[in-house]
Amino acid sequence: MTNEETRHIRSLKGEFMTNEEFQTIVLKKFDTMEGRFDTLESDLTSVKTKLDAVADQVAVLTEFKTDTEQYFTDTKETLNFILHKELLNEKEVFLLRKKQAQ
Repeated sequence: MTNEETRHIRSLKGEFMTNEEFQTIVLKKFDTMEGRFDTLESDLTSVKTKLDAVADQVAVLTEFKTDTEQYFTDTKETLNFILHKELLNEKEVFLLRKKQAQ
């Protein structure tokens, strides 16, 4: 029979545990809770470390996104300029050939 079963039977008989027994039970429970809190604290530290790493990665990716957007904007403007210049050159070539044909 376990200690808990014995205590339960004693309490049914109207017998109560001694102060020492009560203190022992409370201390065991406290030790168990303390161990759980230590584990929880360790897990929380691990989560904080991982969260810091994620925040750093997000910062790097945000900077990369900004740089990439600017690069694409610059490239688009350059391509538009080149297309415009090509059209002007084609027009000039057309006019020169037209003038030469006359």
